[in-house]
Amino acid sequence: MRRWIFALSLALSPGWLLAVEAVRLDYLVSEPELDQPYHSRILVTDAFVRLDEGEDDGAYTLYNRVSHQIYNVDPEEETVLV
Repeated sequence: MRRWIFALSLALSPGWLLAVEAVRLDYLVSEPELDQPYHSRILVTDAFVRLDEGEDDGAYTLYNRVSHQIYNVDPEEETVLV
């Protein structure tokens, strides 16, 4: 299993970086209705789990492992469903 270090920019403090150790799982999803499989990714840290299609600008689901809340984030629609 590979471990990755990610640099996250803090929203409240532009310019600050925080190094976070994470486990990253990349895989292909095949569905009978779709002609081609698509790329998916899971990132796991001590505090969060992020599920997305491997695109940095796409929608994603974020699970806060501390507060047990789920956030569905859609940057295109500029919405967050808690």
